[in-house]
Amino acid sequence: MYMGNSLTITHSWISGYEHGGCGHTYEVIDYFYILSKFVDTKILLVVNYTLEYFREIIERKYSFSTEEVNYIINRTVIKTQDEMKDIKKIYARIVLVTDGFFFKEHPFISKHLICFPCHKKYINEFYINNLTILQDNRIYIKTKNSINYIKKILLDKIRKPVNKSDKILIYTNSNLRKYNITKYPKDSVVVVTNDEKIDGYQYLDLPVDNIFDEFNEYIYTPVSGQFDCSPRFIVECAYFGKKVTYDIDYYDIGLEVRKQDIKDNLMGLNLTEDDFIVQYIKDLFEA
Repeated sequence: MYMGNSLTITHSWISGYEHGGCGHTYEVIDYFYILSKFVDTKILLVVNYTLEYFREIIERKYSFSTEEVNYIINRTVIKTQDEMKDIKKIYARIVLVTDGFFFKEHPFISKHLICFPCHKKYINEFYINNLTILQDNRIYIKTKNSINYIKKILLDKIRKPVNKSDKILIYTNSNLRKYNITKYPKDSVVVVTNDEKIDGYQYLDLPVDNIFDEFNEYIYTPVSGQFDCSPRFIVECAYFGKKVTYDIDYYDIGLEVRKQDIKDNLMGLNLTEDDFIVQYIKDLFEA
């Protein structure tokens, strides 16, 4: 499959992670929005939803103009996992993977492979000559193919809340966040999930339309593996003044580093056009 003489932004397609749009999907959108202003950029998604559903994900989360949304959609290629089984190689000039899961047996033919790590078990087990890891050295061990980098969020373009709510938000899913919501009264919470639903609780359909209208407090629930590489929703909550309660009983270095960054310099996590990655990618194109 030929993605052109472009920067292609994607995230891994691992069986069992089919819960619709996730944090890495939003990272793809964030970094596309900024980097596409400077270099030829495309999106590749291997997911179990359609291009129209991807449009909903974008429109319900961000305050982009219609023209901006159309541009993102027109630059996006969506394939299913079954379709990818017949595609042995993907050609692109530069590839950015927002979660870096699958580089051991990656399908890309590219001059430069770049990834953000998102699993403590995988990222330092291997070395590929044309791979650069943009990683937070407070979380990951520095290696010869790594550059210290803190992942950002396009905070300025997230839709601002209009309505006020006194509800508590709980997010669960079928693979990474199992959680017992029944510890909360039915009339006090709203739940986002792709998992089994319990009678009497209020559930929000995915993708949620302007989710920050729906709650005042967010319950951070346990993550399987007890490692959250760069949690973004707690950053967004802080940006909009939403309370976060942590219902976990373990130490997670990825989470703790993110919490400290929120405390020290929240707007330092805002993805802007002067971010390090912009000049880095531009230099790769000019090399």
